[in-house]
Amino acid sequence: IDDAEKAYNEALRWFPNSFSVLLELANVAIARRELDKVPGLIAEAQKYCFVPTELARCFRAIGYYGIVKEDYRLAMAGYLTSTIFDANVNITNELGLAAQKLGQTEFKPLTPDESKEELHKVGLVFGANPELIKMGVVLGNEFANQKAYPTAIYFLKIAHSLTMDEKIKERIEELEKLAKNN
Repeated sequence: IDDAEKAYNEALRWFPNSFSVLLELANVAIARRELDKVPGLIAEAQKYCFVPTELARCFRAIGYYGIVKEDYRLAMAGYLTSTIFDANVNITNELGLAAQKLGQTEFKPLTPDESKEELHKVGLVFGANPELIKMGVVLGNEFANQKAYPTAIYFLKIAHSLTMDEKIKERIEELEKLAKNN
């Protein structure tokens, strides 16, 4: 664990915005039972996720933290939220354990509002970093104004993948038509 922590801290010096290194440091903190450090590391990692599957990993990490901490509402919130961003992940066992520990005889998932509340308690936002979404839209529109359509589409697709916002999707389609005509 000492060697892993040393290596991850060195990696963080070189890549301070690496969500994966921050998540690995959270795992080191869990292994050391330094549980007070874990939510902050995961919240920091969440800030840098601009791919939905990365974001899902953050929510699964907070779900695992909830299991370790025996905070099963938080565990359920993390695992359920992860499925919004990665529908292909199988978390049936984790959700079953959380439900069982919560005394449920039939699975009753938390509502989105309940999940938001649980995640907020440990410093996480429900979804992607709003600043990253805003930057994707701003950069997309700025590149569109410069008629750099492929780059504009790239940034708007990042924002869309994190929000599924129909207006962003429409803007992407509009720019794709412009790109074809140029």
